Amino acid sequence: MHRESAVGLKKRFVSGAIWSVALKGAGAVLGLSVYALLARLLTVEDFGTYLLIISLITFMAIVVQAGMGKVALKLVAESLAHANPERAGHVFRATFSSIILVAMCTAVLWGLVLNDFVSLKAFHSDQMASLGWWSASWFVLLGFIQYFSDVFRGEQSFFRASLFQGTATSIITVTIFGCYYFLGKQIDLYIAVQTTLFATLIIAIIASGLLHRRFSLIGSIDLVPQSKLWPVAWPIFIASVSVFVSNQADLWILGMLASKDEVALYGAALRTVLLITIAPLIVNSVIQPMIVELYTKGEKQSLQRLLGATATATLVPSILLLIAVILAGDEMLAFVFGEQYAGGALIFTILCAGRTIAVFSGSCGQCLMLGGHQKALMLTSILFVTMSIVVALLLVEKYGSLGVAIAFSAGTALQNLTQAILVKQRMGVSTFASTAYLREKFLHNKKASDK
Repeated sequence: MHRESAVGLKKRFVSGAIWSVALKGAGAVLGLSVYALLARLLTVEDFGTYLLIISLITFMAIVVQAGMGKVALKLVAESLAHANPERAGHVFRATFSSIILVAMCTAVLWGLVLNDFVSLKAFHSDQMASLGWWSASWFVLLGFIQYFSDVFRGEQSFFRASLFQGTATSIITVTIFGCYYFLGKQIDLYIAVQTTLFATLIIAIIASGLLHRRFSLIGSIDLVPQSKLWPVAWPIFIASVSVFVSNQADLWILGMLASKDEVALYGAALRTVLLITIAPLIVNSVIQPMIVELYTKGEKQSLQRLLGATATATLVPSILLLIAVILAGDEMLAFVFGEQYAGGALIFTILCAGRTIAVFSGSCGQCLMLGGHQKALMLTSILFVTMSIVVALLLVEKYGSLGVAIAFSAGTALQNLTQAILVKQRMGVSTFASTAYLREKFLHNKKASDK
């Protein structure tokens, strides 16, 4: 890699990292604040139901995207890397038109058929069933926002990508829920859902307007026929669904087989454990287009250094947080959600341990997805999700939420380790964290100080 290119890559990484750290960090804090406020504004049962609803909404938003968000990210990044903004515009319009079609079909199917089945038959919740069309509107809008964020990331607009990946919506919701809390007012589940939907609508309108100015929503898609998009999109879609299910099926199993109070306790621990994933999320949001660029150009040595260094950098805070959870997990949960949630400390610790091992494995899933190995990503994701679900169902009757936590924590760890090994075999680079990068950085700084 030429020195000029290396310097440019470093500048883009640093610039993207600054925005991502600031906005994703703020988004994580604000998002957790929203749940902390709702834990105090809603009854424990309503809070458990809300956690199930937002989990389902996020899942359906992935369905709405049908893998097209990551396809847009990959193809927009490739087009701009080859100085072809016209093709990037065609990619945007072609993928967006596909999402609109899927969104319309999915929303109607949910409102007429799936809502009653999922709400009443699976989760035994009349409240959830009564919010059917509200939920459909919510997941369609959320799907659009997540897609827009991927397009922003593909063109390396890291500020906008990070802002619209939850942070902007959280700013609105934490403000509204904060007003309810400080005014001493209680709310019900319906107000909580409708408020979040309102915030999502506002952000979707703003994001679409900004992208329309960059890539017009109306125009030709001749350079990117649909027949070339779907073969790339469907393995990504299956893998994305599998990854999400692996992160949320534990909550769904408890929603079907346990009380909503137990769901609330487990959900509080699950939401807090997302702190472990902040650093990897920030890194992945920045390096996705860089992975495409370096792998496309065949610069494996530079890609190896990027992956190893970022994995090592994200592992350090994850280990520190795991230690804090082991020592004071009950106090952390009580501080964030209230004393009634402190009983989830052991679950919190188990989930954190699994996520820390996943962090050690680095950006393996991103490499498989963006390096042309979508089917390997899909198959490994399906395998370990299925394994986690089967083991959880075997353990839940005897061990309850603790057994579910063990099953899914182990599944998450094994899935990421396996995918990291596949990246090494198929792409010739390692995504694992390594102390070699810390030693290299230490020696570099020591030499600089000696001079």
